[in-house]
Amino acid sequence: MTPTAGRAEAGWANTAARPGLNPMAALGFFGFCFYVFAFYSRILDLAMPRLHLPGVAFGFAIVMAVSSGRIIDVLQDRIAVYMVGLSCWLVICVPGSYWRGGSFTVLTQSWIPAMLLFLVAGAVIATLTWCRRGLYVLGLAIAAGALLVSLQGRMVNERLVLERSTYANSNTLAIVLVMGIPMVWLLAASSRAGLFRKVFVGGVLLLMVAALFRTGSREGLIGLAVLYAIAFLRSSLFGKLRLVIALMALLAGTVLFLPQSLKSRFATIFRSATVEIQGAQTAEEQSLLISARGSSLDRWNLLLNSVKITLQHPILGLGPGNFAPYFASQATASGIFAEWNGTHNTYTQLSSETGIPGLCLYLAVLVSSMRALGQIYRRARRIPGKEASDIATMALALQTSFMTFCVCALFNHMAYELTMPLMAGITVAMRRAAPDELSRLEDVEMRQEGAPGPFLQVLPNGNLFVAG
Repeated sequence: MTPTAGRAEAGWANTAARPGLNPMAALGFFGFCFYVFAFYSRILDLAMPRLHLPGVAFGFAIVMAVSSGRIIDVLQDRIAVYMVGLSCWLVICVPGSYWRGGSFTVLTQSWIPAMLLFLVAGAVIATLTWCRRGLYVLGLAIAAGALLVSLQGRMVNERLVLERSTYANSNTLAIVLVMGIPMVWLLAASSRAGLFRKVFVGGVLLLMVAALFRTGSREGLIGLAVLYAIAFLRSSLFGKLRLVIALMALLAGTVLFLPQSLKSRFATIFRSATVEIQGAQTAEEQSLLISARGSSLDRWNLLLNSVKITLQHPILGLGPGNFAPYFASQATASGIFAEWNGTHNTYTQLSSETGIPGLCLYLAVLVSSMRALGQIYRRARRIPGKEASDIATMALALQTSFMTFCVCALFNHMAYELTMPLMAGITVAMRRAAPDELSRLEDVEMRQEGAPGPFLQVLPNGNLFVAG
């Protein structure tokens, strides 16, 4: 057996054990995983909130990432260049913003932590093994959050929420659940997954979908439909058959077990809410549908006003986080009562608050990330073997979560939140680690097929020449 073939059988699961890895990055990776699990599971929100353990873990991860010296390498990636450009643009927008104090708060309390998480993810995830484990932690965290919500959540206004946490907003909870489905699926999609794990993951996915429906979130349902369409298009013929059966079972369960009030609320996606209100059978159902109709009208008005503000302030916008106070003050000046509502659209949130340049930089991060993951996926698929298959599966799962985020972003304002920078940071780490591993697997495949591999030849002038 050749040394190269021996490494191939060992697999990239052992890359973490290879010499030369940065110990600071390794320590930072554990802090990073702890923070990600705590943030998305929300367990510590209810268990030990006064200890601030997630913040401590995040601070430790930042220190280790800086100490590792790998952040400089991360900043050379194209995605990081766009992220840094976006951060600089947000800073530029603050002095001329409508409310500088509000913009400064958004910058320091929301975006800077998100940017730091992006840098930490890119720096401490040093190998594909760690990337896989990081995605597993994210999937387990969202699965734990779904279990916690199912056990401890309450129905407020006929919608599932987890009070005293960020999941107190049912729409936020629904978006996290639908984006987390590919991450949880990844736990069972690996070539190492046994029957028990696959059955367990199937049960967790069913629990997540059930919790998603109970939130009554229409954007969550749209995101789930898009996720299903992506999975259907990318599946084999047998996979498509299983998805059709799963859809039929889901529809049957919805008809049998979902409360009529939530079914009527979801029906407003396709029909006028006024028609549904007239057919309401209980006072609770009527109240929920009136709320849904009011929410739809408010969102449409917010969308139009955010586009209008974009046209009025196309360069710098109103300043980060300033759409709600500006819109409310304008309405008050006109003698109209208005609440502090966001745009309910991430793209117009950016265009109205940071101008068109801010929106373009944000879109550049999204497009570059999904393109990078697509390149890794296509290259890995061309290589036979379980190792390459696992790499392709990781890239596919993360790319699918990105696509789902892009759709959900049409219905919620989350431009300065952690999720997109986190996924972008993992993408940077994967793009840095994947080429060498894929090249190794391609070399192994060539040798196993009997093709001549690369070798070193000493030229007369003493230089080394790579031949083959």
